[in-house]
Amino acid sequence: MFDEDRRSRIPQKRRIGIGYILRTLLICVVIAVIISMQVYRFGNAFKYWWSNRGLKQHYVQEVNVLMQQQESMKKELNKLKYNTLTQERLAREMGYVRPGEVVYKLTNINQDNSSKDKE
Repeated sequence: MFDEDRRSRIPQKRRIGIGYILRTLLICVVIAVIISMQVYRFGNAFKYWWSNRGLKQHYVQEVNVLMQQQESMKKELNKLKYNTLTQERLAREMGYVRPGEVVYKLTNINQDNSSKDKE
């Protein structure tokens, strides 16, 4: 009696059947396929994220350049509005003169003679 109780408590070696092995193998294959699909999808998402990251950096750089241009244009506009020397310089470049000023136009005599000789 004592021997029988002892035998029932000792774990017996269990034979692993082919069905068990096939089920385990099928589950492993399905899990591997699902994981590979997820990795593939993540790879595409990563490529998309990386390309968008590059675009964002390009746009941020472009915005910074445009902001610098805007600042320089604001300074130039401020000069044109409030700096009298700048206003006068531009007016004289366009041919304006102050009332009462005499305008002298100087021409190079050698240039005039050479153009007459050619005709």
